[in-house]
Amino acid sequence: MLTPIKNTQSLAQESLTFIVQLYSNNTKEKIMSTISEPILRIGSEGADVKRLQEYLNAHGYHIAADGIFGAKTEAAVQDFQRSHGLTPDGIVGHNTWAAIEGGIG
Repeated sequence: MLTPIKNTQSLAQESLTFIVQLYSNNTKEKIMSTISEPILRIGSEGADVKRLQEYLNAHGYHIAADGIFGAKTEAAVQDFQRSHGLTPDGIVGHNTWAAIEGGIG
């Protein structure tokens, strides 16, 4: 015969506490940075793309800051990635954001 689990809320809280302890603050920071660092690529649009384009323009790239990630933005990103020792895939992910923020090279 199965006995019901008593105090399931306490068990859930203990499980949550364990999970939080399992993941260090470093992991939490990585998760938060992923949220604040959207992955941008060809076809992406919006304020984050415009912010990227404005950054690239301020650093010698001459592209429209229209918020649309097109071929010229991709080429500028690839050049930026190459010059910072990153894989020039044209996708703005964590490593590219880190380079933009001064974390790499």
